[in-house]
Amino acid sequence: MGRALVIAKGSLGDIIPMYAVAQALQQRGHQVLLATQHRHLQSARRLGLQAIPLDQPQNAVAAPAAPSAPTARTRSWISNDAFGGTEHAFRFELETLRQLTPPPDLVLGNQLALSGPFVADHFQCPWVYCAVSPIGLVSRANPCLFPLLHGIQQASARHPLIESLSLGLVRGYSALHSLGVRREQRRMGLEQLGHPRFEGLYSRDLNLLLSSPILLGPAGALPAPTHITGFTWLEPDFLGTARSLERALDFIDAGSPPILYTLGGNARTQPGRFFQESLRASRALGKRSLIVASTQFHADLPRADDLHVTAYLPYSRLFPKVAALVHSGGIGTIGWALRHGLPSLLVPSADDQFDNAQRAQARGLADVLPRRHYRAERIARSLQALLGDDQRRARLQQVAPLLGAEQGASAACDHLERLLLRPASFE
Repeated sequence: MGRALVIAKGSLGDIIPMYAVAQALQQRGHQVLLATQHRHLQSARRLGLQAIPLDQPQNAVAAPAAPSAPTARTRSWISNDAFGGTEHAFRFELETLRQLTPPPDLVLGNQLALSGPFVADHFQCPWVYCAVSPIGLVSRANPCLFPLLHGIQQASARHPLIESLSLGLVRGYSALHSLGVRREQRRMGLEQLGHPRFEGLYSRDLNLLLSSPILLGPAGALPAPTHITGFTWLEPDFLGTARSLERALDFIDAGSPPILYTLGGNARTQPGRFFQESLRASRALGKRSLIVASTQFHADLPRADDLHVTAYLPYSRLFPKVAALVHSGGIGTIGWALRHGLPSLLVPSADDQFDNAQRAQARGLADVLPRRHYRAERIARSLQALLGDDQRRARLQQVAPLLGAEQGASAACDHLERLLLRPASFE
């Protein structure tokens, strides 16, 4: 059996698919070491994974933060880790991982694991890049919608010239903000890897897209060698409490199916008036509301018979019982909604959400409402159209069993074992 180092960084949406792959490898008898941020150590260990921190504790570099809370963003539209973090943090991560003993036979990591190619080169073993959404493998052949640029991209009807210009701007901007990673490339003699957010992150051995081919389109647009595994479907038991779930289910069962509203990404901590406008929209339609929100915002919402507010709970228990879903367009939430044939209204605001939302809408699987237009009247009209669309409902019912049959973690392991069980061929 082989030894795998799994580098997983970011929010739970970025991390959970990597947990699923790590668990599946471990269940097949491989030794797995998960390297992640301090705020995820407890959850990883609860899943039975051996986990180590690859960052310094919060109190070693800044004021203490709430347990498992994401670091505040300096840019509201993209993760702080997207460019490797600070040069000091990136160097600390590299040094931590390069000192591991015994050495791994394989290194795999997600979209924020910019250190992965460096660590794999240090140990002279294969690097496997695991993208959790299609934008993680963006190229001219796989055009994607980018934060801040999505408006002009859509207005130009995805014109090739605008797509090329947008990709060039993103490459230039991210190169400027990844200077620490580029300096490390030069120091280690790895300039040939290329741009650390693009070809320098993609693998020459194996790329995995831990998402559904239904959302992607032509697989030939991805850099070779890439395999699309399907969704991984891990839903850890640390998401919510039994009592909170019981209360939410009691509310759902006490009346007509409610509309569920939730936010992801940066909007989770910066909701603005999202929940207040949502409640007004439901009431205009004569619908009840189930709101999933961070506990810090619960006091901002009224106590009412037609409203239940809760912290995060397993979607697999809620989605079969609600009428529709309104959310930010995170790839994992889209997947769970499609698996349950649930009509969705997507309100993207950051990261990969614009691209995920556009793909779902283009395939007739969801509707999109821009965040700037998120007002009760527009929400109500959008939801009314969504709930009355029989053709859409039939399409969702057709897709649901296809999504349910995907076994992304197992498929990923099948590909990974071809490298793990033959490490000598990569020396």
